[in-house]
Amino acid sequence: MKKNLSKVIVPTLAIAIGAAIAGSISGTVAWYQYSTRVNVAYLGTSAGTSGNLFLRIKGTNPWLTNLSYSAIADYLQGKGIGQKVQPITSGNMGEDDDLPRVGGTGTDKYNPVFYQNPIQEKEYETSPYSRWLKADNSMYVTIPLELAYIEKDNKLSANNIDEEYLAKDVYLSDLLIQEDYSNNGNTDPLKDREDLSSAVRVHIRSYLDTDTSENHATSAINRLISKDGGTILTHGYLPLGDGIHDDSVTLGDDPGAMYDFGKDNETKKVVYGEGLQKSYSNGTAVKDGSYVDKDGLNPTAEKVYPTVVKSVLDANDKKTNVLDEDDFEYDTDSGSVSKKIGTTIAHKDGEDENAGKYLQVELTIWVEGWQKLLVKGSNPAEYKSIWDSDDYIGSKFNVGFQFAVQAE
Repeated sequence: MKKNLSKVIVPTLAIAIGAAIAGSISGTVAWYQYSTRVNVAYLGTSAGTSGNLFLRIKGTNPWLTNLSYSAIADYLQGKGIGQKVQPITSGNMGEDDDLPRVGGTGTDKYNPVFYQNPIQEKEYETSPYSRWLKADNSMYVTIPLELAYIEKDNKLSANNIDEEYLAKDVYLSDLLIQEDYSNNGNTDPLKDREDLSSAVRVHIRSYLDTDTSENHATSAINRLISKDGGTILTHGYLPLGDGIHDDSVTLGDDPGAMYDFGKDNETKKVVYGEGLQKSYSNGTAVKDGSYVDKDGLNPTAEKVYPTVVKSVLDANDKKTNVLDEDDFEYDTDSGSVSKKIGTTIAHKDGEDENAGKYLQVELTIWVEGWQKLLVKGSNPAEYKSIWDSDDYIGSKFNVGFQFAVQAE
């Protein structure tokens, strides 16, 4: 028998991100045909009542049921984070992987590593990420949150505190990734933009404050999520030279081979990048997917797995405040997998060793440059990793989170 449960929600980080053009055509820009800059706006959050799931930006006080636009914007501006978002890539990674990290020693060894523009290759037939430019944290958004489930029962502790922190599994009850309404229907059609929301990537990393292992690896949960989910190539051919023809190099023993002098030379297309990127979808159901190799051949079938938990529907098919317990997990070929993204930490504030310890949730959002987007007007439909500036520069999208716990 199911318990009479209600869903406790924090609708967190309703995000609107828009793009603005800056610069001119360049042979060193990987995805957009122009150098780019994206302006970021964060629209705020709200949450419920006294016994509830609370959040705050790490290092701030107090616990909030409303995380405002200005609080998030001030935090990012103060840290210099996400001020010039542009297409970048995490490179090769799976849906449960942590972001690639700097590694080594030093205070920044856990910082994420993203890559921006590759430089047009003229001598070698491969261009691995080791030869790409690295992105800085102005080019993507990262927000550290703390979550806690706090119950008030009108019973004061020895320290005169009416609070008890409970351990509750945290799920996503919604994750919205969509194009902004302003992309279309403008009075000037030249201002209309195509939908690039499928290129948005959301990475959620949670860990327990009580975890003292290296980089909190023992308790860490990682989720890479996109609108469509599934696998894309993070390697392939790119027309960085003229924006039309895939780059190639001429290989041969003659010292003038790179200029196409000499005989018996061999021309090969340049392969930029390395590996694959696989993500969960922002839906609730398992679906079928597939992807092809860099030549558009040899399709590989796959299952695309979801991250969001369904809500129980009422007699009118409207969402209730109850999470569907049958949707906490999904089945894979290797067994059941939980959709849980973390668990809050239990303690009586100020009275035990876990006092001041919370569930840490790091949100990272970027625009994935390897995502293939629709070439406007193509028939049949064609998708490319080089995005037409007239169609996509200035395109806006929205991201909205809703965290939830199941509460009695």
